[in-house]
Amino acid sequence: MKRIYILFLMGIISFLSCEDEKEFPAPKFKFSNGIIETTFRRDTLDKYTIRAEIFAPNGIRKLTVIDGITYQEIETIPAQGSQYQLNYELDYRQVDVDTTLVYLFKVEDHTGRTMNNAFSVNMIRSSHPNVQFYRDKMVTSYDAYPVSGTVTTGFNAIKTVRITQNGVLISEINGETLADSSLCAFNVMSKTLSQGTNEISVFVEDIKQQTIIKVMQVERIPKPEMRLKQIKMTNPVGALTTYDYTYNQDGKVSKIVSTLVASGYTESSDFTYNSSGKIEKIVHLGSYLYTYTYISENGKLTKMMYSLANRTTGVVSSTTTPVEQIQLYDDGRIKQYYARTKTIVANYATIFGEEMFIDCLNGTGYSVPASRDVYEFVDRVPNPFYIEELPQLPEIIAYLTEFYFTPYMFYQRVRDLDRTNVQTRYSYELDELGRVVTLRKVMPSSSSQNRNYEFIYMN
Repeated sequence: MKRIYILFLMGIISFLSCEDEKEFPAPKFKFSNGIIETTFRRDTLDKYTIRAEIFAPNGIRKLTVIDGITYQEIETIPAQGSQYQLNYELDYRQVDVDTTLVYLFKVEDHTGRTMNNAFSVNMIRSSHPNVQFYRDKMVTSYDAYPVSGTVTTGFNAIKTVRITQNGVLISEINGETLADSSLCAFNVMSKTLSQGTNEISVFVEDIKQQTIIKVMQVERIPKPEMRLKQIKMTNPVGALTTYDYTYNQDGKVSKIVSTLVASGYTESSDFTYNSSGKIEKIVHLGSYLYTYTYISENGKLTKMMYSLANRTTGVVSSTTTPVEQIQLYDDGRIKQYYARTKTIVANYATIFGEEMFIDCLNGTGYSVPASRDVYEFVDRVPNPFYIEELPQLPEIIAYLTEFYFTPYMFYQRVRDLDRTNVQTRYSYELDELGRVVTLRKVMPSSSSQNRNYEFIYMN
């Protein structure tokens, strides 16, 4: 009995001993306001203080600051106790570059347990003029090219921007005229380009007399071969369709054959021209016939007829006039026309010094103001799809009709009544002759309509 009592007492003592040796939690680290990253421009401060509370119930044995990029130890901070307020001051007076600095704080308690927390500092150099071109180098066969880009000066206002071509001033912007004194977007047409290399220089000075000169090169070359041999188009699931081009003796498109590569199924669009070299008829799939009528005396377009024929026999079953009452400007551009019971006024914009037709004629949205789309341009790059002889009129059922009507490649398609409402984006790559060789079409609201195009030229 006595032995049992002694064992019982020993058990109680052992239990109480364990109670006395409670295991406290590992260290905890809490940055001020929960912020673990900061970004600032050097103009705004010379020093920055990282603030944090450290909780270590077992007591802080060691607090180390480590470079989060190289993992080299920076220093050891003399910290003690179970709670410590960190105020780690950083001095950046000798640093003035764009950089990211990462500080790793390692806390170790007296039981050997550790906790690591990182803090990032993104530093932007002191305000200084900067120039960003849309393209740093360009190859073109055109006699003039749009020089576009942006000028920024940080917290300092722009004093002046001067753009020169081969040393000759072509544009000057006074900073006092800018809505945003530290931001300037420019788009200036260069003057007649010389064959070979032309230098476009942008000089910027801010109100602190800091300056920068940025140079882009425009290489003017003879006009390259622009006739397409084939277009390869892939959809989001990788299905490939090819479009093969045939030309008549005058070098004009006479046939486009579409082939679904997986099945071998083919279709075609055929183009016929009148004696003046203007498109007279388009036959699509052997069934859809479009006939353009011109006044013989002056060659001006008056209407477009549409007929539906039997694909096998060619017998016409119906004929309508989808577009008529066509009015033209003196230079031959289409001014307005009557279609879908409405008079439609054609949309133009001054692009690269030209009056450019900007309506999207793909589908029927052109006739509904709320659905009418227009194209926007940023770069004077030739549009490989463009068929110069094709009148800029809607209602055509054919291949690739969204691309046929503008001589330059657009970069986005937007709602006419809300130019911030982007319907489609286009991005492209150029070859050494300044021709589009790949095109990516992206529709934000309908990814199934995204397409990739590859262009193969005759030469």
